[in-house]
Amino acid sequence: MSSSIPIDELKQIKLALEEKMNESYDTDYSDNSTKPTKKKKTIITDYKSKYNSSESKYRYLQLELSNKEIEISELKEQLVIFEKHKLLIKNVNFLFDRLDNAFKILHDRINTINDSHIIKLNTITYLQTLENLCLKTKDKYEEYINNSVYPLFLDDQIIFKNSITLIYSNKIKEFNTIQNIIKIKKYNTQFNNTGIIILISFLVVFMLQLIISVIYYFILK
Repeated sequence: MSSSIPIDELKQIKLALEEKMNESYDTDYSDNSTKPTKKKKTIITDYKSKYNSSESKYRYLQLELSNKEIEISELKEQLVIFEKHKLLIKNVNFLFDRLDNAFKILHDRINTINDSHIIKLNTITYLQTLENLCLKTKDKYEEYINNSVYPLFLDDQIIFKNSITLIYSNKIKEFNTIQNIIKIKKYNTQFNNTGIIILISFLVVFMLQLIISVIYYFILK
């Protein structure tokens, strides 16, 4: 027994289905035609309301995103300012720490010089070395404060900048004082050395004259 459906029966089933589809379409159409305006208006209003609500949410999200971007930019700027200020404090501390250390070294070395009248032969060279060290220290940190400290100050940090400048000026005055002490010691050392050389010269001349006199008296007479 064949399980296939004859073509004629399939055609009849097709026609029956088409008729049912047409009936369903006509029913829907007739229902819609009874009150089209009210239903369409309701649908349109509903979609318009949903659209406006979605549009408002979208605009709100855009505004929120814009506000967050502004906040992020401001935080980045504040971070840059903070890092700059942090580096400024670090460099200022380094500057004065190095200046204090250099001043202490120079002061201790000057105090080791023998102040007696018997002057060491290398004292002038030693004092000249200290004076050069003093000058190099001032030049080094003058360059440092101009290149690594002053550029980090903000425009509204005038008082802070002036305070640092005043402290730095006082430190430089300390170095100038040491430099003057070195110059005075150099002058005194040179003067004493000159006096010693003259004294030795007189002694040598006196001794030569004495020797000549003795030779003349005991040998040539």
